[in-house]
Amino acid sequence: MGLLHNAVRRSDLDEVQKVVARGANVNAIDSKGYTPLMVAVEIENYEITEYLLKHGAVKSIGHTNRKGETAFDLTEDDDILELLSKYEEEGFQYESDGGGGYFGPSVPAPDGNI
Repeated sequence: MGLLHNAVRRSDLDEVQKVVARGANVNAIDSKGYTPLMVAVEIENYEITEYLLKHGAVKSIGHTNRKGETAFDLTEDDDILELLSKYEEEGFQYESDGGGGYFGPSVPAPDGNI
């Protein structure tokens, strides 16, 4: 398991932020097919789930692990399910701006595209 997966599993938001700032892939897949987002959802850590989504993990919302489960299958926490649905339904698409930041819907990227 990678550094980001481990930091998420420990519910260590500070470490998650540091590892992501150093360039960790927020959509990395571990040996069980889990992304960091899936780990955060499974342990029902809202703050880390939200942080990962804001930093590009929205791309892995529909990813399935080796058991065929998505992030939606890994929790019964209504707040987390609502958060996942919000990002999925509103079509949040994140593109790197080259400086580690991301653009959400209706926010023009540097080239002017939305």
